[in-house]
Amino acid sequence: YRTLKLKVLFEDVNGKECLTNFYGMDFTTEKLRSLVRKWQQIVECSVDVKTTDGYILRVFGMAFTKKQPRQQKKTAYAQSAQLRAIRQQMMKVITEQCTSCDLKARRQVHFRGYLQGDGVCRPARLPHPERLHPQG
Repeated sequence: YRTLKLKVLFEDVNGKECLTNFYGMDFTTEKLRSLVRKWQQIVECSVDVKTTDGYILRVFGMAFTKKQPRQQKKTAYAQSAQLRAIRQQMMKVITEQCTSCDLKARRQVHFRGYLQGDGVCRPARLPHPERLHPQG
């Protein structure tokens, strides 16, 4: 399976060669459906960031809550204050990661999935997001 959809703009055509420019990327429908679980809550945010080479990106982040160790409740839903804290932490991590490099390096980071998890999970308290999935 391919889990990412890449979008490119064709800027120029010279014979058999095309000059393209990166326009965006997104998860496929199957990937999005596979991420959602029962009894968890989805936390989404969007951030407009400027890369070092001057491009402005709108990055969408997605995280999911999970059960704590030894939790008795069936659900892992977060309160609204916890959701705001998680969103704020997600936006902080995404901004730090995206403003520190250029567009080419940013694409490589997204393709490899380096933004998943650790930077958001530790500082944002109960319930922790299970995984962070940035989208272009």
